[in-house]
Amino acid sequence: MNTVDQSTNQPRYPGRNAYYGTFLTSLFIQGCTVLQGILLARLFGPAGRGEFAAVILWPSIFAGIGILGVNMAIARLAGQGWPVDRLFKTAIRASMITGTLTALVCGLLLPILLPADKEHLMPAAYLFLLYIPLNHLALNLLGIDHGSGNFRWLNATRAALYPVYFSGLVLCWFLVADRVFWAVFSLLVANGAVVLLRLMARHGNLASGEAVVPARILLTESYPFVAASIITILYMQVDKVLLVWLLRAEEIGWYVAAFAAAGVVNVLNRALGIVQFSIAAQERPRYGFALIAVVLRRSTIFSLAAAGGLALLLPWLLPLVYGSEFQPAVVLSYILLPGMILAGLSEILTQALRGQGQPIAGILSKIFGLMVMGLSGFFMAKLWGARGIACGYFIGEVFVFLGLMFVSFRFYQDAVMSDLRLKAADFMFFRGKLSSKQF
Repeated sequence: MNTVDQSTNQPRYPGRNAYYGTFLTSLFIQGCTVLQGILLARLFGPAGRGEFAAVILWPSIFAGIGILGVNMAIARLAGQGWPVDRLFKTAIRASMITGTLTALVCGLLLPILLPADKEHLMPAAYLFLLYIPLNHLALNLLGIDHGSGNFRWLNATRAALYPVYFSGLVLCWFLVADRVFWAVFSLLVANGAVVLLRLMARHGNLASGEAVVPARILLTESYPFVAASIITILYMQVDKVLLVWLLRAEEIGWYVAAFAAAGVVNVLNRALGIVQFSIAAQERPRYGFALIAVVLRRSTIFSLAAAGGLALLLPWLLPLVYGSEFQPAVVLSYILLPGMILAGLSEILTQALRGQGQPIAGILSKIFGLMVMGLSGFFMAKLWGARGIACGYFIGEVFVFLGLMFVSFRFYQDAVMSDLRLKAADFMFFRGKLSSKQF
């Protein structure tokens, strides 16, 4: 039941505007993320920045795990052509259940999960539990537009969080003493504003006579994504967990700043991954590797060029924008950069496999990468502190990318190694875009 063009009876693949719009939105979000990092660094300093990261860590992890893949199931159903009215009601009902239960579990475990030297952060961490139901509702609603290829509304909503959040941070700067607590409150308000925007825009869907998607169908679609989501979330956050438990707040602050600075290289990869999911969801099963290979080749060229330029600027730019207290973050950024590039390429492969209904396909590589990152980061942190954890992040990303490539070649029946070889057309593509000022 693919989404089709009724006049041609063919799948409606995202067009060029979807790529450009998603890329520009991701560029805007990346710019906002950098600005957000600057504001937080100036607002808190290294120690306060580390405390803020510790506060939001566990609710963020539980939010990603507790959603149980429902958002991806809704996206898949939207890509298959299910009515929006039914999916909208389903998104709300499912988020109320998963969000409430997950927040309760996380709240019960917080006293164990936060180390003793950070117990003073417990009130702010408990407040941030409200993020979990808000996050589930937002992601479920985003899944509808993601799966159906409604990138205009998807991108507008993705970008809406930042103006509200920035306003809250500015108020924190001038008006309050406990800046960590009220910065957490501002982040909650920003997420709530995004959810409210989506609910107001689609409130008419609630009045329809359509029933919700049957639980059996929703669970069947979400089941393959559960294990994959858990492993992915743990993999994305294991370095932060090590930071919170092993290092001082100042080192956490340096690492978080370096991670944000190095993450600039992935702005294109995030956009490509989002669009790749919609393409794969409408593609013939086990086919479409040639297009993925084109995306990977061109993304590699762009990422390497961006990383080279960023590496030249970091020694001057990072202390300038974050403050001289964050000078140690420069070396951390250099260590993280190669891992960031591999993480972006892995995300493209992951989204393609997810769009094909195969979230489990690359889970073994993620599990192995999680083990490698956790163990290497743990032991190297004892020798080199935050630098050791950064090295562990890079090593883990190497194993994950190689594993996903292996899985992709086994899954796609049209996969050919030569498709990954760089071609003159790839460089001409960028030359043409630059000369026409379209990219």
